Amino acid sequence: MIKMYFLIKYFVFTSLFPVQNKQQLQLNADNTYTITLDDNSVKIRNAYPLLYLSNKVLKIDTSWVATKIGKRINYVKDNISISLNFENIKASSLEIATSIENKSKTPLKISYISPLNSKSIVSDVPLNRYLKEGELTWSQTALLKKNVSKDISTSFAAFTNTVGKKALLFGFTNLSDARYELEVTTKESVISSISARCDRELIPLNEGETIKISNLKIIVDKSLSTLMSDYADLLSQNMGYRNPKPSVTGWSSWYYYYTHAEREYIYQNLETISSTPKLSERVKVFQLDDGWFQTDANQLHETFGDYESGFRYPEGMKKFANNVKKEGLVPGLWVAPFLNGKKSKLFKNRPDLMVLKRKDSTPINVIDVSSKQSEQYLTKLFSKLSKDWGIEYLKIDFLGAALKRNDRYIRAKPNATSIQSYRKSIDVIRNAIGEDTYLLGCGAPITASIGLFDGMRIGHDISTRYFMHHKDSLKGRDYGFISVKLGANQTIWRHWMQRKFWQNDPDCLVVRDYGGPFEVKRHNELFPWTRNKPFGLSFNEAKLWSDLIWFTGGVNMMSTDLEKLINTSPDRYKLLLESMPVNERSVCWVDWYVEPDFTIMETTDDQENYMLAVFNRSDNELSFEIPRELTRLKKTSWEFKERLLKENFKGKGDKIKLPKMPPRSSKIWVLH
Repeated sequence: MIKMYFLIKYFVFTSLFPVQNKQQLQLNADNTYTITLDDNSVKIRNAYPLLYLSNKVLKIDTSWVATKIGKRINYVKDNISISLNFENIKASSLEIATSIENKSKTPLKISYISPLNSKSIVSDVPLNRYLKEGELTWSQTALLKKNVSKDISTSFAAFTNTVGKKALLFGFTNLSDARYELEVTTKESVISSISARCDRELIPLNEGETIKISNLKIIVDKSLSTLMSDYADLLSQNMGYRNPKPSVTGWSSWYYYYTHAEREYIYQNLETISSTPKLSERVKVFQLDDGWFQTDANQLHETFGDYESGFRYPEGMKKFANNVKKEGLVPGLWVAPFLNGKKSKLFKNRPDLMVLKRKDSTPINVIDVSSKQSEQYLTKLFSKLSKDWGIEYLKIDFLGAALKRNDRYIRAKPNATSIQSYRKSIDVIRNAIGEDTYLLGCGAPITASIGLFDGMRIGHDISTRYFMHHKDSLKGRDYGFISVKLGANQTIWRHWMQRKFWQNDPDCLVVRDYGGPFEVKRHNELFPWTRNKPFGLSFNEAKLWSDLIWFTGGVNMMSTDLEKLINTSPDRYKLLLESMPVNERSVCWVDWYVEPDFTIMETTDDQENYMLAVFNRSDNELSFEIPRELTRLKKTSWEFKERLLKENFKGKGDKIKLPKMPPRSSKIWVLH
């Protein structure tokens, strides 16, 4: 009787308070290891570390001496020690801290350090969606449902099923010291292989030295949306975070005038803004993009680096800034600080600033951001822009040019990674412009820039085309090239960064149903395979882009000839006005990924003003019924009204049957 009592007590206790799985980490006979998470629902089996050297790959096999001591596994061979320390172990997550010690007398030139490689990832729920992250602003970021082979994702790789039952994330926890990437292969509903690694660029590890890389976090949850939000919190905690400035709404010259930023065009738009109450009360920043410093009207990037007033602004840029301030707006300017034109005076006269080719030591047209000379140059340049000229909003572009690897180029600091030198150079720029100047990054290594910027371009360049394929469209460019669909895709799948690291900048808001003359000219010259494709967005396409920019709440910089838009396209002008100011409320994805081109988002706070936003980016009319439990909608009966079109839809119960969505369209449903 007493024995039965204690058995009943044990089963009741363990059902209420499950015993943590004690076999979360196992060292196998072949020296691989196995990780088990979430009550055996996810297993990463037969995993092993790798060390890539300049001339060989050190594979872990039974020739290594492997020992498991508590939460640590040590691998030793030929005076090289690889240590994996498993930290912060919980039922559904853990971190792998990796260090390499060189006990030999020969320096190790390390290419990559990899703490985890596995060809056996097992889940009780099929993980048939893969969220990948591109390295740069314009690198592809997407939620993929197709099979991929050795696909590279920067910083993290995440997986989910279609309806919010299971999600899995592999992510490095600090990205400030090197490039981090994951190589992924998927087939149908299976993660066939995953390899996580840190790029050390052949920087030598000398005798007696030890190097540690960022922890790799592995975590399981029901919700991909929650996983990404928590991962963002972890990265901002480890890498820094700038307090957000007020949301940016403004006007930019680029997507209408491109490099033809003649002063009469620019000041005409400034006058239109200041004399139109509906614009002046919304627009806060007035930014002049590329073209202001050119000495010739036909230049594109030939004189990058020569940042003095060009032929269009003989009165100087301080005068431009003062004119903008007189109208109550913040003056903004575009600069590409690291990439220099081959015809620029800077490239010709200051070879001491440039990166050198490793082959023949000749300079290339990129600033060596690791040198003291470059620090002095950047300090002088940005002090002039901000303090002398009075520019208060700076968009700095082509930042990825700074990532010149030590194993391919000669730089002043060969023992610093390109990421370390890049981050130091942005600190130099920030110190020169001060804390109050708004700094927007573009063309940047996205996740390696966390903690440095007020805003970050997270989307590819756009145009007044909804979709345009690239000439090498079979090489992984699933969502097109310089078009709204690509920008929308990146805005959605990088939304987890918004107000965690900075204000996301999706790229400029364009709503026109026509292509501007300079847009047509530029695209015909640079992208000749697009010459026979029409310009101009349909109303639904323009509304999708403006709805997405408004709802996600990031930077909203419109770009158009305002006077022409007002006079010829009143419906598009209304879209522009209704997108500013942006939505300040927190929003997230709904964990429903049946069709990756059909995304549902929602507000996360006030239930009375709850909003459900639907974006159909596909070319098909679609309608779906989703479980209400996947959303934050608490009411069992509801009535929604579309934010702009005033359409209605009602429903009740445990399913939300969404109205039919036309191709390339959006609806923002407001609960009433």
